[in-house]
Amino acid sequence: MRIRLFHIPLLVILLIVVSSCDNHVPNKQTTLTNVDSVFTVAALQYHGQFYPGVDGHVLSLDLYSDGLYIDSLGRMQGSGTNIYFSDIFISKEDTCLVQGLYRIDSTALPMTILPGQTIEGSITGSYLLLVQEGQVKRIELFESGSVDVIQDTDSCWITMQMVTSNNKTYNATYIGLVP
Repeated sequence: MRIRLFHIPLLVILLIVVSSCDNHVPNKQTTLTNVDSVFTVAALQYHGQFYPGVDGHVLSLDLYSDGLYIDSLGRMQGSGTNIYFSDIFISKEDTCLVQGLYRIDSTALPMTILPGQTIEGSITGSYLLLVQEGQVKRIELFESGSVDVIQDTDSCWITMQMVTSNNKTYNATYIGLVP
């Protein structure tokens, strides 16, 4: 088959059009659904200088929605949503959750929170548990985002804007005391 001279520009145009077609589907961010976004109970723990080589202190924070509670044996009961931040890094001068904007990242610098991850079959870092009748039905790991803490003398406002490991956005709030 012979290609005629006037076919060449048509072939070039066709190649340009075909090569510019992108079959890539963008990784759209969607919203995490079927979980609570308002939390009513908080529990904070101080762990001190927990990690060797990290020049700061570590806290953990548990947030519970209505319907969840901890029984006398320390087990989560009821139905609702639990957010857990296992590693909140603060400066070595601090011993409690201080006001400010915390970022979810793996630097272990003050005002950061470790992202959610699975290590040897256990989850740690920043994650959400959906609980029904005391049983964990769903786990969502947070890989990025921010947690904004505002305090006054008798209350604390925590506003969370996070992204899960499967690229879903999740926004939540807590208003109350942080014991």
